[in-house]
Amino acid sequence: MPASIAAAPTLREALASAFSLAELRVALADLGINPESIPQYDGGIELWALEIVNYFQRRGRLDELIAHCAKERPNLPWQQMAEAHRQALTRLDVTNAAERDAGDAFRDIQRGLSALEKLARDPTARPLILRIRDDLQDASDYIIRLSSYKHLHDEFQELQVRYSVIERDCRSVETDETAWNTLAEYLTQWDGIISRLLAIAAQPSFAPSNVAWTTRLTQAQRSVRDALETQTISPLANVLPAVRRLLEREPSLVNAKIFEVVRAMLQRGVIPQLVELREALAQRRVDSISLDELARGIESLKGLRDRLQVLVTEHDRWQRMEDELNPIASNLSRNPEVLAQSWPFVSSLAHEMLDGLQEDWATAILTLDARIQERLAAGDVPRARPLYYQFHSRVSNRFRIVDDDLLEVVEALQKIGDSMQGFLRGLL
Repeated sequence: MPASIAAAPTLREALASAFSLAELRVALADLGINPESIPQYDGGIELWALEIVNYFQRRGRLDELIAHCAKERPNLPWQQMAEAHRQALTRLDVTNAAERDAGDAFRDIQRGLSALEKLARDPTARPLILRIRDDLQDASDYIIRLSSYKHLHDEFQELQVRYSVIERDCRSVETDETAWNTLAEYLTQWDGIISRLLAIAAQPSFAPSNVAWTTRLTQAQRSVRDALETQTISPLANVLPAVRRLLEREPSLVNAKIFEVVRAMLQRGVIPQLVELREALAQRRVDSISLDELARGIESLKGLRDRLQVLVTEHDRWQRMEDELNPIASNLSRNPEVLAQSWPFVSSLAHEMLDGLQEDWATAILTLDARIQERLAAGDVPRARPLYYQFHSRVSNRFRIVDDDLLEVVEALQKIGDSMQGFLRGLL
C-alpha cells in the first residue's frame, strides 16, 4: 500500500476546505488530468480529496499539485504541509508500512476505547458518552457486515483459483489415470470452500436476497461429493458450467456490496461524533490523560478510515479488470477471436488505471498490453494468446496484493468492532 496514505489526511483536509468540488475538477483539468480518471463516488469532497492526493502521490507528481494549490490559494501554508508530508514519508519504511500502520493504528484505537471506557465511569462524562452509544453501535454493525462480505469475496476467489485445474483434469481424466489424483484433491478443497461460503451466507448480517446463489452452490456441493464417493466425473457434468456462471457474476456483486457498506460507513461515520465528544469532555475538565489517549485513538481511526477508502476504491477497479479478463479466459480456447474483440476495452481500462504510475509492476502490465496490441494489429492471435495469459497473471497478482491489504485492514476493524461491542455492553 502506498506510504502516502499515512500522511495524506492533512493535505486531504486542506484540499477539501480550500476548494469546492467544481474547483477541484477545474484544478485537475489545469494540471492535465481528466477528473473522471480519479474515482469520485458519493462520499463527499473529503473522500475525493483523499483520492486526489493518493493519485498524485503514486505518480510522483505531488509537487505539481502543491504548486498549483499554492498559486490558487496563496493564503494557506502549502509548502509547509508538503514538507511535513515528505518527513512523514521518510519516517516510514515503505516495505513494511502497511503492516506497521495497521498495527499501530489498531493499538492506538484500542487505547482510545479503553480511555473512553474509563471516562464512562466518571459521572461528569458518562451522560455525554451515552449520547453517541447508537453511533458506536451502528459503526460496529457496519464493521460486522464489511468483514462478512470481505471473507465471502475471498472464498469466491479461492473457488475461482481452483476452477481451471478442475476443468482441465475433468477433460484429461479419461486418458490420464494420474489426473484423478489431482482432481480429487481439488474437489476436496472445493467441498471445504463451499462449506465456508454457505456458513458465511447463513450469518444474520446477510439478507436472503443477497445469497440466492446458495441453492446452486448446495447442489454443486452434492455433485462434488458424489464424484468423490464414486471416483467418477459423471456427477460433475452440470457442475462446471453452473459454477463458471456463478464465478463470472458473484465476486463482482460481492465486491459491490463491500463498496456499498464502506460508502455507508464513511457517510455515517462515528468519527465526527467522537471529535465532538472529545471537545465537550475537554470543557468538563475530566481526566486529561484519558482525553489524550482518546484524541490519539481518533486520529488513528481517521488514518484507518482513509486507508480503507483508498483500498476499497482500488479493489473495486481491479475487480472491474478481472470482470473483463475472466470471460476472455473462459472462451479463448473455443473462440480465439474473443481476444481481439475484447482487448480495446481492456487496454483502455488498463491505461485509465495505470498511466503515470512509476512502479515496475505497472510498467510491466502496460508493456504487455502494448505487445498484445501489436500482435492483434498484425492479425497474429496465436502469438497474442501467451501474452494475454502473462497479462492476466500479473493483473491477478496485483489484485491479490490489494486484496490482502484490504483484508488486513478489515481484520483490524473487526477487532476494533469487537472492542466496541464490549464497551457498549459495559454501558448498559
